[in-house]
Order: sequence, then structure tokens, then C-alpha cells
Amino acid sequence: MDTSLGAILVLVIDESLAGLGEAKALFHEAETYLEKRGAQVLYAGGQYPLNPFYWGLYGGSEYSGILGNDALFLDVIRAAGYQAVGESIVLESSLAGPEPRDTRSALVRRHHRVEIEADVLFPAWWDSLCLGLFRPTRLRLVDRITEQAHATLWTWECITELQPDQRRMTTGLVNLEVDPTHRRRGFARYLIQEAWKNAQKQLCDVLSVQTSITNLPALGLYHSMGFTEVGRSTLFRRPGSSAKESEEATGLAPTDSFD
Repeated sequence: MDTSLGAILVLVIDESLAGLGEAKALFHEAETYLEKRGAQVLYAGGQYPLNPFYWGLYGGSEYSGILGNDALFLDVIRAAGYQAVGESIVLESSLAGPEPRDTRSALVRRHHRVEIEADVLFPAWWDSLCLGLFRPTRLRLVDRITEQAHATLWTWECITELQPDQRRMTTGLVNLEVDPTHRRRGFARYLIQEAWKNAQKQLCDVLSVQTSITNLPALGLYHSMGFTEVGRSTLFRRPGSSAKESEEATGLAPTDSFD
């Protein structure tokens, strides 16, 4: 097991009983623990594949960093000298609104069919470990003639809380991917439309998705389909000489690929 990378993912402290000093001390203890385990590069927050848990409980459809309104955690991180290395945008679309439509849908539907499989484990062990208990659903856009899947999208059911007494059933979108030889044909948009309709049948309230702030094609697609920004999250890293090599080896990247 490679322990050269470490991540401090969540800081929870009762502010009525403790303040910034206690939070800094707790954060330092976490750093010390990871260093004793062999960690040479430390992150604060998480981004795939450094996102082992808290999916849907903190942020959007997957854990991608520290939210902008998490003031205490951000104060502690900055005081410790960590630097921002990535930013993601969390977006949502209400299922009570009009269904997203596209003029190319009829053509896509003529040549493809959508296969929806519930309770299917992810092909990657890490993804299955994180979300396997949350009834993941796979949507595949399959060519009617070749039987080849030209696009794939995964969803999972989670609960988000705006206020302690206000819960919403949410369908999270992850791992949207279109075959590189079939991009820019409306396939990603079509699968999101199908996920929208399937989530509505499951009596969900909201679709949630997130992507890197630099992924302009993804952001353009989501905004055009009625998704609105509800928050931003940032991944931080403690400066270190081997950080670049470790990041390249880890492959930190958005989980949607269809531009």
C-alpha cells in the first residue's frame, strides 16, 4: 500500500466549546499522524481519486475539496501554509422545472437506445468502495447496429441538507464519459436528459453535479441544460518538493470527459 500521499478531508469542531486555536491543534495532529504513516505530500480537501468518503454529505455529487462557506476549515488551512491547487463548481438542477430538451434528441434516439441498470457496481474498485452501498445506476447509450456503448453516465441517490430541517432527495451525476470518436454529437446531453427523467420517476427533487472550474465544455453544457451554480470547493496542498510528481502519478482530474 502506497502511503506517500495523505489527505485531511474533514474538520469538525464544536465552535461553542472550542475556537481557532483548538482547530489548529487538531489539524496539526492529523498532519503528524499522516507523516508518521509515511505521507510526503499532504492535501487538505479531496479530489478524485483522493475522495474516499463524505460523497453527498459535503459538497455535491462527489467530494472535490473544501466548500467556500466552511470558514473555520479554510482559516486553519491557510494558517498552516497550504496553497490552492484546484477548484470545482457545484451545480444543481431542480426536477420540478421543465425537462431539458435538445433538437438532436430525435436523431440520437433513432440510432441509439438507452440502457438503465440499477444497483450496478462501478468497474473501479475505489468507486465501488465509496458508492457501492448507495444503489448506483448506470446509463449507457448503445448503438442499435454495432451494440457499442458510445456514452456512459453513472448516478447515485443521496440526501442534501440546506437547513437542519430541510432535506432534499438528490440524484448525483458522476463519471459522464463519451467515446472520443463520437463526441460533439449531443450524446452527453441526451444521457443527462435520460438521467433527469429517471430521477424524476424515483421521486427525487434535485440533480447534482460538479466539475473543475477549468472544464469549460462541461460547464457550458450544464448551464445550457438549466443547472445553476450553488457553491465552489477548493483542493489545497502543503508545498513540497515532490508534489508535482505525486500529483501526476495520482492523476487528479475531473470525472467527466466529453469535450
